[in-house]
Amino acid sequence: MSANQQKLASMLSAAPGQSAAVASSISSVEDIISNLTDESTALQGSLTDVAETDAIDIIENTILPLYSGGYVVYGTGFGTIEYGVGNISAWSIWADIDQPQPLPPLPPVLPVPTLQYPYTPGDYPELDELVADYAFGNDYLTRPLTGGATYGIIPNITSMGLAKSTLEENKSILDQSINVLAKYV
Repeated sequence: MSANQQKLASMLSAAPGQSAAVASSISSVEDIISNLTDESTALQGSLTDVAETDAIDIIENTILPLYSGGYVVYGTGFGTIEYGVGNISAWSIWADIDQPQPLPPLPPVLPVPTLQYPYTPGDYPELDELVADYAFGNDYLTRPLTGGATYGIIPNITSMGLAKSTLEENKSILDQSINVLAKYV
């Protein structure tokens, strides 16, 4: 048997054990993904969703009634789970203010949307606490795995999914190697 054939025989001999070890790693990664998914669901269902609902209740039922004819405008990112963007602080109260009307026969002037109240931290401490809690939950969920931070649950799920795919590809080639290498030993 040549040195190359001996090396193939060694690879063939190791393949079943390596495949079993990779299968065990795949199972471990699946457990991690399942746990992270449960954590994500818990944070969203019991923290960010609750903070958002409670904030909307304060905005629409406590603050809005203070501004006759006002309406709430929710801004970009309000209620989203996205790194650096997701928030419950992007809102303001507006009202359509009537403008002086010209004498007929000129067409009437439409009311002008006018800012009545922008969210101002410190005005409503209970709301500020919800905003801070939501920001914490959003960050915990979405923090990218860069800059020394590794706690972002959603990026971790994504990374673990990539690791699982890589391990599955490795297991597949190890399993195939058993039949292919056996022909050349």
